[in-house]
Amino acid sequence: MRAAAAAHDLGLSSCRGARPRLLNRSCLSQGVSQLLLHIQLYALSSALPIVNRHFNAVFRGAPTLYRVRYLMLRHEQPHTISRALLYPLCTPKVLSLLLERSNPSATVPPSLPRRFFHNLRDRRPSTGWTENSDPLPVLRVLFSCPRIAKPDANVHHALAYAVAADFDALVVFLLSHGADPRRSSGRAISIAIALNSVKLVRLLCERRDDPKDKPSFVGKGKKRKLEDRIDTTKDSGFLREAAQLKARDVAEYFLSKRVTADMQTLQLLAKMGLG
Repeated sequence: MRAAAAAHDLGLSSCRGARPRLLNRSCLSQGVSQLLLHIQLYALSSALPIVNRHFNAVFRGAPTLYRVRYLMLRHEQPHTISRALLYPLCTPKVLSLLLERSNPSATVPPSLPRRFFHNLRDRRPSTGWTENSDPLPVLRVLFSCPRIAKPDANVHHALAYAVAADFDALVVFLLSHGADPRRSSGRAISIAIALNSVKLVRLLCERRDDPKDKPSFVGKGKKRKLEDRIDTTKDSGFLREAAQLKARDVAEYFLSKRVTADMQTLQLLAKMGLG
């Protein structure tokens, strides 16, 4: 009777036809894994999942609802979402359920973790970035949730890291949610210039129509032109920087924007055959 009760408590009773004394190895392993998961909900230990490879495999295979419950127990409001984002186990599905069940603060915006953006260049897939490359799926869930205040898209030099990694989709996403390329003395633009990437410089300097917004028209069906984020005509610093770095393509782009160059910049452009 005691063996049968123990088997039931371990979740082994689902193994049909197996007596407690004759449990097969897979059935026993399943029960031990379930017990380990239950223990963790009480221990809430950061070390338990990395004790050994078996423990790590058990927690990696934990169901979504279990992960949500663990995060809710480990971190209380109003910091549940911010702390949860620190964990790689916080997938888009986990985050969606967490936002639904944790009653997050509507006034305190969650903080984006540094891990989302640092070392992006080293994490670039061999096939290149896509619309579903990390951290975009999690960011979409987070920024589209109407129940929470929107996070700050300028933290941790996120835009600069996205530019350095040549991650177009992430650059566009951050810009559309308030990232300012003028922050840190235009660091993101300087990186794009160093890469001699007209594509990135244009993304950072020029505004693009948001497909979700209704287009604005100015007489006879002509669309209203959006103002640039960066008025390059009033600041020749970026053109000078492009000339100093011999970023010819970017220098030509700034010249096409009618940027007024100083004498030093004109001399550098002349050496490049421009100006």
